[in-house]
Amino acid sequence: MDPDTMAITRHNPTDHSSYICVLRNAFSQPGPDVFKNAPPLRPMEVEGTLEGIVMESLLFITGESSYVENPDFITGLSGHYDLYFERGVSFAKSRFVSVDDWTQKAFHKRKINFKYFPPGSVIILKTTIGFQPAMSLSKINGSLQNNLASTKISELSKNFTVADLNRILFRTNAEEQDDGLGGGVYHIDRIPPLPYCGLQSFQTLLEKIRIHNDLGHPLCENLRAGNWMMDYISGRLRYFENTVALADWLDSVFANVKEMPRYLIPQYFDIVITKVFDTVTHESLDRFGPVVSQGSAFTRLLALGTYQFCGIVLSSKLPLLSPNLTPPVPPVVKRLGSELQFSTAVSLSAGHEHFSVGWARNWGRDTFIALRGLLLLTRQFQDARFIILSYAGCLRHGLIPNLLSEGTGARYNARDAVWFWLYSIQQYVALAPDGQNILKDTVSRMYKTDDAEAATPGKFDEPLHATIQEALLKHCQGLNFRERNAGWNLDREMNWEGFNNSIGVDLATGFVYGGNPNNCGTWMDKMGSSEQAGIKGKPATPRDGSAIEIVALCKSAVDWLSEMYRKGAYPTDRVAWKTSAGQEKVLKFDDWSKLIQQSFEPRFYVGPDDGKSEYIRRDLVNKTPIYKDTYGSFTFWADYQFRPNICIAMVVAPEMFNVKNAWSVLEVIQARLVGPLGMRTLDAESD
Repeated sequence: MDPDTMAITRHNPTDHSSYICVLRNAFSQPGPDVFKNAPPLRPMEVEGTLEGIVMESLLFITGESSYVENPDFITGLSGHYDLYFERGVSFAKSRFVSVDDWTQKAFHKRKINFKYFPPGSVIILKTTIGFQPAMSLSKINGSLQNNLASTKISELSKNFTVADLNRILFRTNAEEQDDGLGGGVYHIDRIPPLPYCGLQSFQTLLEKIRIHNDLGHPLCENLRAGNWMMDYISGRLRYFENTVALADWLDSVFANVKEMPRYLIPQYFDIVITKVFDTVTHESLDRFGPVVSQGSAFTRLLALGTYQFCGIVLSSKLPLLSPNLTPPVPPVVKRLGSELQFSTAVSLSAGHEHFSVGWARNWGRDTFIALRGLLLLTRQFQDARFIILSYAGCLRHGLIPNLLSEGTGARYNARDAVWFWLYSIQQYVALAPDGQNILKDTVSRMYKTDDAEAATPGKFDEPLHATIQEALLKHCQGLNFRERNAGWNLDREMNWEGFNNSIGVDLATGFVYGGNPNNCGTWMDKMGSSEQAGIKGKPATPRDGSAIEIVALCKSAVDWLSEMYRKGAYPTDRVAWKTSAGQEKVLKFDDWSKLIQQSFEPRFYVGPDDGKSEYIRRDLVNKTPIYKDTYGSFTFWADYQFRPNICIAMVVAPEMFNVKNAWSVLEVIQARLVGPLGMRTLDAESD
């Protein structure tokens, strides 16, 4: 209250009475007439019904005081003192405070005037919350402290889609602003911007406040000052039909919270938000199956990533699916209060928050690397299906887009995205009920030929297996093309040659290859941007030639397609084409797999053996045993860089590796690449 005066409040959670202790210290030497003319003290406002003064006390100094230092003990002042002490004092007879009649009877705030309060004074006041807040509290308890609340919220949660839960729990500032409703994250003074608009941001802060009993936290101050936070939380859910019922329930409970004394609102806000957050997350994780719902806390937190990264963003829509697609299809919903309609097919953010909206949100490679963990292992099969088919419709040059940009602005400069897409289809077939049916699902091709203009949905339909076959065919034929709209407007960092792309299959080894030293077609795609350092337009990791994880993904794909053919789920067991000279070529899936199997170890494994090998340049080897990162790179020494892409290859095609060699390399990975928070992208001794 001032440098020498403090007020301490203690609240009884059982009968909801509060005791307020105000005491004035003398941290500095008081003046000689301090007891005759006590320093003024500003009035204090308290909430609730004033029940009375529990006690008031004052220690008077009546004579000269002295101080004698003792080397062994802490000593105080010695002198003459008198003690004034009274219990149960009425406000009318109090020596310290006065309270106006209207203030004493007021409902919300009471003003306590300090008429005499010198150093050494102590007063304890008792308040209760009053009749109306007591009634509101009873309603809050009735809503929350039994199974009815959990049951009600659980019932609502069963109807929530992935997009609904993204909105309820997460939603970045950029995503919220993209809705065009004037929204954004809630602002709280004196703390950094919240990471999300949804309940997760508030729950995270409340957990920290609870642990440290930090009632002075800016969030608590904001709640005591007004009802804006509660109105924000429910209000942002009212624009979408599926979340209106939850908004209604929140408003009904918040209406009672708002009737509480302001100093108690943070406590009951915490109770409400925690109840809703815990129930919604419990229900949302239960739908993922027992591996998640009964898994470790770490597993459950990882699974929440589904709702964190998957949502609907109007500026980053997926290409529309064929109108002839066999149901289920993503329903079209209407935003309440407007004529705006949109598909409920979710897309995956490449990363928060810079890759949340607009052209930067949807990337083929990132999407299909993440699809298995975010949507397939969590059993959100229809959402995964819609994404697979949407990207399939954009196949061009035998490639899945790197940057999607709704299909019409797609960039085809990722050599690996199509193989991660194929791996996602394999995983869908393996994990989804009747997963093989996706191979017959209708794909609406946006580009019927590589040079065609974008077509309307349904104009060029084909089954997914035909799209897959075209991707393999283009690779076997080999293809060189230049990106459309190549130049500064498309990519400000890339040099002129970097816009040239190539793909192919080495029929001697079965290895997929592509790229050039001026572009970076795999996930390690950092392009140099500094003119001062002389690296502008020079990729840090071109990884041209045959990248180890793409070779493994290709082997996994052709093995799986061969299996699908034997089961009658895929129409062919081979790729057949004509060369530019008219020569007919055939590559069976089984033969393709055998080529890779027999070629991989001799060309990729570098052991400690000093023996000669036509595939290994010992003058470039700086560590053994390793598997090369690439084979046949133009920058030949880059083949021998030790990188973690080996691990991807081991996961998707473990049969490709010699077990003894693989274990020996894993030990080197453990020693050289595994860090405290993840994998290093390059061994420090590789340059």
